[in-house]
Amino acid sequence: MTVEQFRDTVDEEIRNLSVEQKIRFAWLCAVRATPFLGLHKCFDYWALKDRYHYLTSIFHALDVVASFSHTRIAYEQDDDSKNYGDSYAYRAARAVVEAENSATILNNAPSLSFAHNAIYATVYAAEAADYASWGASDSKKRKNFIKMTSRTVYGASFAYSASIDKDAFAKIILADIEAIRTNNPSLHNNYTSLYGELWDEFLSYLIALGFVQASQHFEELFLNHFQSSNFTFL
Repeated sequence: MTVEQFRDTVDEEIRNLSVEQKIRFAWLCAVRATPFLGLHKCFDYWALKDRYHYLTSIFHALDVVASFSHTRIAYEQDDDSKNYGDSYAYRAARAVVEAENSATILNNAPSLSFAHNAIYATVYAAEAADYASWGASDSKKRKNFIKMTSRTVYGASFAYSASIDKDAFAKIILADIEAIRTNNPSLHNNYTSLYGELWDEFLSYLIALGFVQASQHFEELFLNHFQSSNFTFL
């Protein structure tokens, strides 16, 4: 399945999901994509002095999206004096873009495109949450709903592009949509075998950089089919 075919399939499958369900899906795609950042030892595509800062940006954005039902309250009023760029999720998304732009990924090292794709799964998830939160008038709601859906679809496609076994990953993502649609968490594939040895390496890299809670949270999420009482990586 090409990226375009996968994107079209996701677009069709999420069409009837609620706003909250779409944001949940966008977050889940980003969570599933993030371990692929460990494909290079200890995230060495970033300078050592920057790794903690950039990973913090990524986990902060994931936490923003996970807490969507709470953070959206701050934006449900239509306030013309508010600048869109001041919103919480938007700032989180921009911080993650900074992490991507500061890595030598696409132009100088095309083999590191997995990092670009994994990061942008989080960028688009944060932007989807932001569009879902912003504006109260009918016209704004309509425009932002369309943008939110497109960001969700693109986030899923970047997660797909980051994966190694794309056929297996596509099946997992489509099963995630059904799990969210039917509110049946047991349908979420929680096997880490998709990542192979990378899974343990990724968690160990996080611990080495001081992200013990994030490492534990990843393990808990997969163990419990992405249901957790603790919604924070940080």
